[in-house]
Amino acid sequence: SFLQKMAVFADETKLVAFKEAPYAQTVDGRLLYRYNLTFRKEAILPFYEKLVAEANANKDLTSWTQFNDPGMVEYLKSREFSELYDYYNANFTYSLWVDPQGYPAVVQTDTRIIPPDTAVALKEKQVNIAWRLVIDAINRSVNIAAPSDAKPVEQLIEETQKNIDYTQR
Repeated sequence: SFLQKMAVFADETKLVAFKEAPYAQTVDGRLLYRYNLTFRKEAILPFYEKLVAEANANKDLTSWTQFNDPGMVEYLKSREFSELYDYYNANFTYSLWVDPQGYPAVVQTDTRIIPPDTAVALKEKQVNIAWRLVIDAINRSVNIAAPSDAKPVEQLIEETQKNIDYTQR
């Protein structure tokens, strides 16, 4: 239910916008529609404030540290955040392709990393990283077999909690 509220808050604050007009594109023989997206800087603080209010009203979320950091609101209002946002906005592309029925088909992020001038060996060099998730064969059967040494998630949580408790002594 919290994820649904996040989507509602994103819509209310107009958090996500088109970076450019959507367009049709053929990808691996499939006709898809590409949406290059951006997060609107002026919507991030109102979106975060709505998340905090919802988390504070929901007893299951009050322990989530990302929603009870008193310095986050000030940071989101700061020049440092504004500069970091501008850097990310200029160097990251978030793309979503959908099929003609509106189902997600591809999700991709493209990142350009520009080393600082202090990295002399990397002067005038860049790194470009693309991460892509292709979604196809929707509603087809998938057979998944658990590995023989698989552990239940409850056991992993219990083991993790023991490690956390030990490190806090």
